[in-house]
Amino acid sequence: MTDLQTQLDWESEMIHRGVQRYRAQQQLAIEGGREHETSAGSRLLQSYVLQIADHMRAYLDGIKGRRRSSCAPLLKAINTDALAMFTLRSVIGLLFAGRKDGTREPLQTLCATIGTMAEDELRFSAFQTEHKTYYDAILRRLEEGRTKSYRHIHRNLVHSANALGVDWSPWSHETKISVGALAVQLSLEVSDLIEIERVPGTGPRMKKYVVPSAQCLEWIDKHDVFAELIAPDRMPCLIPPGDWTSAFDGGYWSPHLRNITPLIKRSVAGSSKRTARIEAAVMPRVLSAVNGLQATPWRLNQPVLEVMKAVWTANLPIGMPRSQPYEIPPAPVEPDDKPGTWADDDPRKEAFLNWKAEAREIHTMETERVAKTRALVRTLRLADELKDRERFYYVYTCDFRGRIYCATTGLSPQGTDHSKALLLFGRTEPLGERGMYWLKVHGANKFGYDKVSYDDRTLWVDKHHALWLAIAADPVGQRSHWAGCDKPWQFLAWVFEYTAASNAGPDYRSSLPVALDGSCNGLQHFSAMLRDPVGGQAVNLLAAPVPADIYQRVADVATRKLRGLRALNTPAHAGAINWLNLFEQVGGHNADGMPRELSKKPVMTLPYGSTRTACSESIFRWIMDEAPTYFDKNTNFKHALYLTPILWSSISEVVVAARDAMKWVQDCSSILTKKQHPLAYTSPLGFPVYQSAFKFRTKQIETQIGGRIELRIAIPGNKLDGRKQRQGSSPNLVHHADATHLMMVVNAGLAEDIDCFSMIHDDFGCHAGRIDTLQRIIRETFVDLHENHDILADFKAEHEARHDLILPDLPPRGDLDLSAVKHSAYFFG
Repeated sequence: MTDLQTQLDWESEMIHRGVQRYRAQQQLAIEGGREHETSAGSRLLQSYVLQIADHMRAYLDGIKGRRRSSCAPLLKAINTDALAMFTLRSVIGLLFAGRKDGTREPLQTLCATIGTMAEDELRFSAFQTEHKTYYDAILRRLEEGRTKSYRHIHRNLVHSANALGVDWSPWSHETKISVGALAVQLSLEVSDLIEIERVPGTGPRMKKYVVPSAQCLEWIDKHDVFAELIAPDRMPCLIPPGDWTSAFDGGYWSPHLRNITPLIKRSVAGSSKRTARIEAAVMPRVLSAVNGLQATPWRLNQPVLEVMKAVWTANLPIGMPRSQPYEIPPAPVEPDDKPGTWADDDPRKEAFLNWKAEAREIHTMETERVAKTRALVRTLRLADELKDRERFYYVYTCDFRGRIYCATTGLSPQGTDHSKALLLFGRTEPLGERGMYWLKVHGANKFGYDKVSYDDRTLWVDKHHALWLAIAADPVGQRSHWAGCDKPWQFLAWVFEYTAASNAGPDYRSSLPVALDGSCNGLQHFSAMLRDPVGGQAVNLLAAPVPADIYQRVADVATRKLRGLRALNTPAHAGAINWLNLFEQVGGHNADGMPRELSKKPVMTLPYGSTRTACSESIFRWIMDEAPTYFDKNTNFKHALYLTPILWSSISEVVVAARDAMKWVQDCSSILTKKQHPLAYTSPLGFPVYQSAFKFRTKQIETQIGGRIELRIAIPGNKLDGRKQRQGSSPNLVHHADATHLMMVVNAGLAEDIDCFSMIHDDFGCHAGRIDTLQRIIRETFVDLHENHDILADFKAEHEARHDLILPDLPPRGDLDLSAVKHSAYFFG
């Protein structure tokens, strides 16, 4: 049996891995000549670059009583922010070389390096001015190649400039040294990062070397000691985590991990006031809910792990991030084209603008693909380490709204489809009288056959019984039957569990978490707050023979609008014809109807602050995943923009009252922000919600080769950011509502002897044999939350009382009878 000392040793390993990861990341940057991208180097760059740039600018503008160098006119032609950045980057490179082995670089070498970069900045600025489109395309191609080598980029740009006949008179070596020397001198006048060391030479002249200053080396060492300890590789616990007895005492067992993993995640902005509210909070029901989740034991699903490793090794496309990168198509321009001179009606201009929009989105998609791949590798690695553990547990913490999260990333009950499929409860329970029924429903849900009644889902499972057994016997060979389903890996986990249960009979003891998912849960809460019967019906607050599907309702409204535009038969609405033809090809709800998958994300994220821009991006991604070559070349984003207002307005026809509530919260936020009051309110369970987004001044510095840096500097006075406060107000309020509901469900479940929970904000799970009890609890606690607490009124009253002001009247309520939720079988299902 695992004891506390074993757990403490395990936590020491977490800290050690965090240190090793940090050091490896720093070393990789140093070896790649990117010292400014290390943690300490980045901090120094952010801290000093604007100071040096301002000092350079003042010098070049003419400081009274100071003579300017003869090379000052050359520097004056360069953007001083860029000059300061590559000067500081060169200096930071020397800091790390000197820190490692006491290397001293000749001052002349440093000056020549900086002078060469200054010349490149002017030379390639001229190249970009003359051939902007072609120049930008070259840099984009180099960026796609993931190269950060200054020499490689320089060589490519020089070759391209020469090929186009870009005229340039090279600087002499003496000029480069003079320019670099002036840049170094000016940087030394406002920073203490380096010193000039004079060493006697063979002749009368002293040799000058650049060395890191003692105080700078000391600062870097202290920074690294701190930084490498604050990001441990948090993993599950081998024994139950310590119960939370306060917001600062619980979770991991070692003092260091406990100190850096408090119950409520820390925030820099507004930290003192926020900390005071947390310390004053009385929230025993919050603590009991989090402790209930932490007490849930888990074990690894080894059959799923073996299949997953085989699929990953064979590079099979089963619910995995795609192995091939997303590639940006070539720019539709010639080297000598100048898009800025094209008329608005020039077809080349439209094609070019569409290409730019697509390139931006594809770049983002590729970044996400790489991140998903890394996350999957981490998940598989951690699963391998835990596969022989009889049980393990998760530490849970809360964000500033009260939402509960696993402290472990990668392999967790709140992770991806792969992650959840790899986990089983560490305790088994008999299926009982109704467990097999709910196990079948769960299988249909994970496959994606979830828009029919529960009875029809179980009949569907029974109909394909032989297929499920065949998949369990040969998952990879039978992959065509499950690879394309909604949640393929969780479905495969179900197949193994269903097969075992079918073979064992009614006495089978199950360990698979069976989940009940809310129907667009954010809209469920807003509909309940305003007693909205229309929205409530669309999100299953009312009983019905089959589940309502709000995503399909919105898709059907959008389809009706597209058909109306198609009937106009005008060139302006050729997009409607193209979209309906595509829907017919991919197979929609009706003959040429919009698939619900296309409307799902914009609808689902609406209560959480989704915008029209996000809607466009969602549509574009659907095109890239489902039909990237269907529309004419370079028109995918154009078609996404065409569909956006149609889909966005369709959401408004189905979701009405929720938008009223969202606007009311946003208006209240604007009033409070103007008076510099953060949003601070208390959940029905006592959790202290605190939202304070402060203004930052963002400055972007970009060099021709050296890349780009974005600086975020707090404005003196720490003024709240009105835009961010308004944008976050409504999502955060509804997140605090769903967090409260989850806590209420856990506490009620514990009272009825449910002791294993798989909970993700609006997706609640337990053993199959306990689902009838859990489903009743979910409905009862939701009614309790919204009948015994008026979330909007409480929000208004708490802020008015604290700040002695009057907020707008609450939006009107409808006549929805909330008690109807208790009879809605598909409220969560």
